[in-house]
Amino acid sequence: MFLGGRKRRCHKVRGMLSEYIDNRLDSEDRGVVERHLEICEACSNELESLQMTVQLL
Repeated sequence: MFLGGRKRRCHKVRGMLSEYIDNRLDSEDRGVVERHLEICEACSNELESLQMTVQLL
């Protein structure tokens, strides 16, 4: 059950990472993303990968 909830949170957060990078999230959603990134290595790695891609553009 917990893993299913975590997967749903990861899916939601990953869907917001581009907007997070572009600073287009409201403060509530930004907080959701930041709190999740503190505890989820997979999503943190995804954010880092996206940030590196943006830097290449």
